[in-house]
Order: sequence, then C-alpha cells, then structure tokens
Amino acid sequence: MKKLYTLLLATAATSIAQAQITLNASSYTNVVITGDTTGVITADRPVLEPSATAQLFDFTGIGYGNTRYYSLQATGANAAFPNAGFWENRGYQQGADSFESKRWSGITPTGIVRFGESMDRQAISLRGVPGGTTNDSLIVLAQNSAYTTPYTLIPFPTTYGDSWSSDFSYDVNMELTLGATYQQATFRQKTSVSYDFAANGFGHFEAIKVDNGYGQAEVLMVRVSSKGVDSFFVNGAPAPAGLLTTLGLTQNRTTFIYFDELFRPNEVSPLVLYNYGNDGTFTNVVSNSVHQDRMAFATNISEITRSGNLEGPEAKLYPNVLDGQQNEINLYLPTAKAGNYTYAINNAEGKVVYQANTIIEKDGKAIVTIALPTNLINGAYWLRLSTAAGKEITVQPLRYTAQ
Repeated sequence: MKKLYTLLLATAATSIAQAQITLNASSYTNVVITGDTTGVITADRPVLEPSATAQLFDFTGIGYGNTRYYSLQATGANAAFPNAGFWENRGYQQGADSFESKRWSGITPTGIVRFGESMDRQAISLRGVPGGTTNDSLIVLAQNSAYTTPYTLIPFPTTYGDSWSSDFSYDVNMELTLGATYQQATFRQKTSVSYDFAANGFGHFEAIKVDNGYGQAEVLMVRVSSKGVDSFFVNGAPAPAGLLTTLGLTQNRTTFIYFDELFRPNEVSPLVLYNYGNDGTFTNVVSNSVHQDRMAFATNISEITRSGNLEGPEAKLYPNVLDGQQNEINLYLPTAKAGNYTYAINNAEGKVVYQANTIIEKDGKAIVTIALPTNLINGAYWLRLSTAAGKEITVQPLRYTAQ
C-alpha cells in the first residue's frame, strides 16, 4: 500500500499547484457549525506522511465499515466563555461509566481557540462497585470549567512548517457518596494537558461521498501530540489509593495520544482524523475516520441542514434515565411531520451503537416508540432522530444505569 501511495504522491506533484495552503481569518468567513457523521476506514487506508511538497491524499479507494461515529457540535453562547460561539460534545470515561461535557470554542482574530467546558448535572451510580449500595453515586455537578490558558487549535495564519503548543489545566467538580465513609464528599478531578501541533503537510484531498458523489478539497495536514495527567482529590486532599481502585481510577493517570488531521477552510473539525493511540511514531492507527458528508465541492460545504433546536427542548424523551428494565423508550414530538425517519443511539464517544427506522403516520403531535438494543452498558448516550433525507430533527441526551 505504501508503494502505491508513494507513486500517487509522485504523479500528483505534476498536477497539483505547488502553492502552499494557508488558513487565516478569511478562511472561515463562511464557516458551518453542525453535527455530522464519519465513516470508519477498514481497508486500503492511505499512509499519512509529512511532506514539504503538495500531496494527493487519495481516499477514493478506501473501504468503509458498518461502524459510524457522530460528531455533535452546534453554535451557542455561554456567559462563562464570552468569546466562544460554538461547542462540541466530549465523552469522558470514569471507571466503568462515562459522562459528557460541552467544549466551548470560538473563531477569533488570532485563530480557532478553545476556552473551556460546561457540564450538566450527571449522576453515575456506584451500586455496582465493591461496597456500593443503591444510593451510592458519583455526581458530576453542573459547572463551567475554564481552561487555565485558552488553547489554540488553528492559529491565524497557519501554513506548512508552522508549529505551536499549549499547556493548560482544568477541574471537574463532583460529589461522592460511597458507604459510611463518604457522604456527599467533594471529589475533584484535575486534568493537566500539553499539546504540540505541527503543520507538516498540504495538498489535494479526494474521496467518495456517502451518496457516491465525488468530493475533493484542498487541505492542510496537522500532526498533534498530546499528554494528559489526571489527579483526584477528596475533600481537598489527594484521594486514597484504595478509593481510586474501587472506582477504577489511578492517581496521576497519564494518557498519551497522537493524531494526524486534515483540515480545510470553513470547517472547525478535521475532514480526516487518524488516531495512533500512544504510538509516538505515528505508525499504528488505532482508529480513523473520514467525514463523508462534507465533500460536495472543493471550496463549498455540503452538510445536513439542522431544523429546530439542537437538544430539542420542544421534544421530550422519557424515561430519560434507563435502569436496564426497559426494552423501549418514548420520544414526544409536539410538531411532527408525517414520513419516514431514522433514529440512532450514540455513546459518549460518538459511536453509533444502534440504528433503526420508524414511521410517523400523520402531522401534529406524535409519540415515537423506540426499541432499545440489548448491548447498552452504563454510561451517557445521545438519541438522534433524522428524516429519511438526513435532516436532523432533534438530539436528546439519555443515561443508562443498569447496575
């Protein structure tokens, strides 16, 4: 595969303009912020390598698996982050469970900047841990957590050869109830993060869209090295090792993750992402994805047009906490349109764990009864309802706690 890809690079050099690609403020005058679905590459994945000359990133021959991921992001405002204009969903693994946050970012005169995260109240049941009872829990409190230093995803301008870095930390405040020892104790997770970015490639990207149309774009390749260290505190003191073991955590938990990303103008998330896990040689790909529904034209963006409010306050999902006893869930829509619909359940990482079709018989108020899969595990999820044409109607959070 690598020999073939090298040949493509050689032939592309004669047909691709050698001018380097630069991302600056004018590159984001028509930016589109919305959620979209990514395809996971399963066969014939091109090798991404740094190069000082223009490359042809040829994804037209790749194979996609059945697994899909959904990137949930939307425009919005948060008084805690006045310079932010949009957010994206993040999933956190906490022992055998998970919780979610919204990471707030903005397009500023100096670049695409991330400011911090907000979280709704989320209760993680601890009845399944050693010594845990029905009433024991770790509650993620409703909060805004600002990064100690906002970090820049893409500085303006950025072109081949540029590099930048960011170091910051932030806290997640929780409340712990476990046995007789911990009754509504303060539990804090402090995360320290280091990022190193390098724009080390550029060129022309080609791929096949979901609808089999042909997509192409000019892209800038960015290589990312990250290190995260998690520390845990109870009532202001370092958490005891025994408690952390019970919760499935370790003090000073350190995570290294390495990425390659292909960015194009007017988009704040990468068109292609390769995740190498903890392989600092950028060789062994752990996961990868291509945003197939964002490739209509070289300079324009074709994405799902969202209707209604993202989290659909006009729509209601009930019950909104699943305890493992239900085999279905109901979605109330006050202003539905008759037609064919698709619903999908995504986990905290965005992976589509279940998808099926349903029919709304007539216009007006509707209750959509949704069958649940049997493979759900404890954690946070999203339920999405879309028309047959792909227009998103509502996105609703839900939590599954079966043990």
